[in-house]
Amino acid sequence: MNFKIFENISRRDFIKKAAFLGAASTFSLQAGLRVFDNAEAAEDSAKPDLWSLSLCPYCGAGCGLYIGVKDEKVVAVKGAEEHSANKGYLCMKGLLLPQILYFKDRLKTPLIKKNNKFEKASWDEAFDLLVSQFKKLIGDNGPDAVAFYGSAQLLTEEHYVLNKLAKGCIGTNNVDANARLCMASAALGMISSLGKDGPPANYGDIELADCFFIAGSNMAEGHPVVYQRIADYKAKKKSVIVIVVDPRKTITTDIANIHLKIRCGTDIALYNAIAHVLIKEKFVDEAKVASYTNGLQQLKLHLEKYTPEFAASVTGVNKEDIIKAAMMLGSARAALYFCCMGLNHSSVGVWKNNTLINLCLLTGHIGKPGAGYFSLTGQPNAMGLRETGGLCHLLPGHRVIENEGHRNEIAKIWGIDSKKIAPKPGKNALDIFRAIDKGDIKGLWVMGTNPAVSLPDINSTLKILQKTGFLVVQDAYHPTETSNYAHLILPAAQWGEKLGTFTNSDRTVNLLKASVKPQGEAKPDLDIFLEVARRMGYEKFFQFKNPEEVYNEWKLCTQGTDVDISGITYARLEKEVGIPWPCPSSDHPGTPRRYTHFKFYTPDGKANLLARDHKEPLEVPDAQYPLCLNSGRLVDHWMTLTRTGKIPQLINSSPEAFLEIHPDDAEKLGVKAGEFVKVISRRGEAFVRAKVSDIVRKGEVFMPFHFGYLHKEKQAANLLTNPAYDAGSKEPEYKACAVRVEKA
Repeated sequence: MNFKIFENISRRDFIKKAAFLGAASTFSLQAGLRVFDNAEAAEDSAKPDLWSLSLCPYCGAGCGLYIGVKDEKVVAVKGAEEHSANKGYLCMKGLLLPQILYFKDRLKTPLIKKNNKFEKASWDEAFDLLVSQFKKLIGDNGPDAVAFYGSAQLLTEEHYVLNKLAKGCIGTNNVDANARLCMASAALGMISSLGKDGPPANYGDIELADCFFIAGSNMAEGHPVVYQRIADYKAKKKSVIVIVVDPRKTITTDIANIHLKIRCGTDIALYNAIAHVLIKEKFVDEAKVASYTNGLQQLKLHLEKYTPEFAASVTGVNKEDIIKAAMMLGSARAALYFCCMGLNHSSVGVWKNNTLINLCLLTGHIGKPGAGYFSLTGQPNAMGLRETGGLCHLLPGHRVIENEGHRNEIAKIWGIDSKKIAPKPGKNALDIFRAIDKGDIKGLWVMGTNPAVSLPDINSTLKILQKTGFLVVQDAYHPTETSNYAHLILPAAQWGEKLGTFTNSDRTVNLLKASVKPQGEAKPDLDIFLEVARRMGYEKFFQFKNPEEVYNEWKLCTQGTDVDISGITYARLEKEVGIPWPCPSSDHPGTPRRYTHFKFYTPDGKANLLARDHKEPLEVPDAQYPLCLNSGRLVDHWMTLTRTGKIPQLINSSPEAFLEIHPDDAEKLGVKAGEFVKVISRRGEAFVRAKVSDIVRKGEVFMPFHFGYLHKEKQAANLLTNPAYDAGSKEPEYKACAVRVEKA
């Protein structure tokens, strides 16, 4: 068997060599990294009897893959060459997917906490407890005494039924999800600038662009397949320009023609200055831009103060590089603007997205091949979650709760009295926990997510979980940092074990198949929701026999909207391997690119150029806490390690958190590389090893956010982070808080 071995390689080289592997590749990490590069490697070791098409359940790239099954067990995966997102390639997390189904801590039966210990229970016992407790809480205190906290890992059909149950039948809008923590600012940025949620561009635009503007994304680690497509394309086409905006020097910046190493939180000043240069240097066709936008003249006046000199003083980037980046964008034939959590995780995350979209609109880099704004989602179905109304202010089909007409439209489809849908938004993710702390919410149902690691200021979160009156956790694994606090734990089926749809980052609807049966007594989330709805007395509203029937009702909610999927059926998805919405009819091919006629989803059809001012993060360094903490991802891991932390090849390559600190700051503190340090904020403290490097700017430090207390004691970045959030999107400011560092 042909293989290559890379021993004693740096993390940077490891990522470059291992993060992007071919459709038939597999590998293992034993005596070094062994990358098998022949087609027989995957199939000889497993010899599946059957391959079925599915999708990767990790990031929002939505890579297509085939699941190989032998003896009713998933034994292999390989990339789907025909899928538009990945063209057959998978990152190493995707290649190791078969392991996630068979961990020792797979949850296979319901558990009920009795005398502070979990005991196995039947499904009847579990359903009876859940329904009786929720009915009592609602009967005694009203529907807003309960809340639902979901996950963008759930299927679209599952989100739809959950929202129908909570908002349409129970009568509470206290339904939010972990997409609030990653995509809410991007969504509101698109809505306020372009009229509706959903990015204009698609993955096929990568090989059509001649310029890439990557903002707030270490794409090589967060979305490695997307990164490698750009890297390969740039290697083949030498004229391609890559501009990266990031406070850190990362794997992604290695392919950059110019790296704008901004000070944390200063994106708005930078993008305003680039817009200033674009207008000053006549790269903006003002008459044309005015024909499809509102606000050009107001924006020009606003940008007068955002000179390159001023932006340099705010961002720490020299003015020559700001001008150079603007000239590159202005000269580009077609530019793709990728962004991620570096923009969203901010108290002005919506505004950051607005100012980035301004650049697309000013340059005309929208609605044409190779061009557009493209928000990279962190989770596989963050798009589907928002489409179906999975946040506390939304209803299905990109409708909003506060709009009476929208409530009436959905009530008609649901077959309920429109007055049943409360007219005010419910509590968002952070406010759900604050309401529990105040005693206003007494019952919480958490599904497919781990807030005891993922929420900011988790010391407060843990105290709140402990005092929750009735906590239900629905997950595929136990224990997790959150499930340990539950009164009732429900075993959920997961990837490869259930049927339904995901919508990936570029609006492509994909069908995931149930290749094997759920482990033990685990049930698909959809089946759990349907059974609870029936036992609560809402059976007549939930007469669904299978996921496809749920999907068909969900489709009715989209007819005539911007997210119209009327023409997308399960049968089509079986044949066409992903279809991008809108797709209003059975003969429609789908819409990979939006706004091709410069018509936007606003009352007058014009996009909005929005004048936004730079604002500092809500917590800035001071004498007591002199450093700014940034946080982010590692290529080996995903979210809170519930899956990747159990895969030896992944956890062994990044077994613990760390603190990147600039050499000047380390010298001042007497800290040496590899030593443990204590990182302290106003909310908590963490103990991690120091990595002394100019990867970060002087005055700034960085920690990965994946590690909770089940993996490493006191290594969670969210022990430190600030729970303040964007006023519009309610998304927390994970990317900036004030800390001090001491030798441990």
